[in-house]
Amino acid sequence: MNGDPSLVVIGAGPAGLALARHYSGPSLILEASHEVGGLCRSIEFGGGVFDVGGHSFHTPHAEVAGFVYKLMRGNWHEQRRDARVWFDGALIPYPFQAHFGALPDAAVVAECRAGSRDGRDEEENLEDWLVARFGAGVARHFLLPYNRKLWAHDLRDIACDWVGERIAGSEGKAARKPLGDGTHVGYPAEGGFGAIFRKIAKGLDIAFGKRVVAVDPEARTLRTADGEERCWSQLVSTMPLTELTRMVGGCPEPVLDAVAGLKHIRLKILHILAAGDPGDAPHRVYIADPAIPPHKVAFNHTASPALRKRPVQAIIAEIAHSPHKKVGDDASLIAGTVDWLASAGFIRRADVIETRAIDVEHGYPLYTHDRRALRDMVRGWLATVGIRSIGRFGAWSYVNSDECIRQGMALAREIAPAPNPA
Repeated sequence: MNGDPSLVVIGAGPAGLALARHYSGPSLILEASHEVGGLCRSIEFGGGVFDVGGHSFHTPHAEVAGFVYKLMRGNWHEQRRDARVWFDGALIPYPFQAHFGALPDAAVVAECRAGSRDGRDEEENLEDWLVARFGAGVARHFLLPYNRKLWAHDLRDIACDWVGERIAGSEGKAARKPLGDGTHVGYPAEGGFGAIFRKIAKGLDIAFGKRVVAVDPEARTLRTADGEERCWSQLVSTMPLTELTRMVGGCPEPVLDAVAGLKHIRLKILHILAAGDPGDAPHRVYIADPAIPPHKVAFNHTASPALRKRPVQAIIAEIAHSPHKKVGDDASLIAGTVDWLASAGFIRRADVIETRAIDVEHGYPLYTHDRRALRDMVRGWLATVGIRSIGRFGAWSYVNSDECIRQGMALAREIAPAPNPA
């Protein structure tokens, strides 16, 4: 149809926005919500700036770094990442496996040190890998309880083909080097992490409130929840792979069976607005103790000097859950988190101004042993009917926003429209 964009993108998150921004032809993004950013959007209330989860920018991809730094010039702050681990009443530097020597309990230190001498990388599930790689002491005291809390599943059901990019070694470095010890990270000076994606979105053709509910690959059409039908010649989705596949007409039963095997964890994100001086609060704290609701707490007011100057603290707590690990109601999770913050000396209970809770259905893809095969089967079939799927849940991979941007940039080059003949 004349005037239709050559590319339709489902979802205005990092991958979809980067794709449309770098695509050389006309494009249209269909976004189910009424704002851009997806899991990287920001929320402001009471003078505090919050993200949906704790975010900061770091990337090994030079082209992504160049794109973001140029885009955010004049609204950017970089600093050394200050991440800590909370262990038995003590704060030590992150990662635990590199800094357990700072713990006050000599017996725990000795146990961790003895076990860390003969680490290996030969195991097939996450639980065995953690014990083999770091030793029984480090695993028992922190890595096993922390990862059980984060992944909300039996760690023996989780593969370990991804761990080199996510779990730092005893020297404090992971294969994905920017995630190592002492990394310098970036963050918008104002506007929260979502400011990056609002800037990318500027000038793009985005239709908000357009939830896609059906795709007909044979007719090259799609339908949104409000009954609108649109044509497409190229379709790229960043919505969860499982939801996309179930709405594509003619999907074979084996592919639907594969979709049913893809698992994920859900998140409860708590936003806690508190009065008072942030003092020397770190950027992040990781918590393995199952009695404390969150596995990660981000002190977002420490992300830039401008945010530090505000008279409030913006604290973000992340809590993972699944049918295998149920959590309490919002009130109990907030109360437990505030109790810990107060007992640890970060805030006073009386300083809490407002609290909010956000449910995130798709938090992290779960790396089950068959994830890669199932994911590849589903994406492979989608490709045969002309549909590409990218992003964290589009590719069903535990990737950060920088990798989502890289995927969008790379795909824009791959599907660039052919130049008009002279």
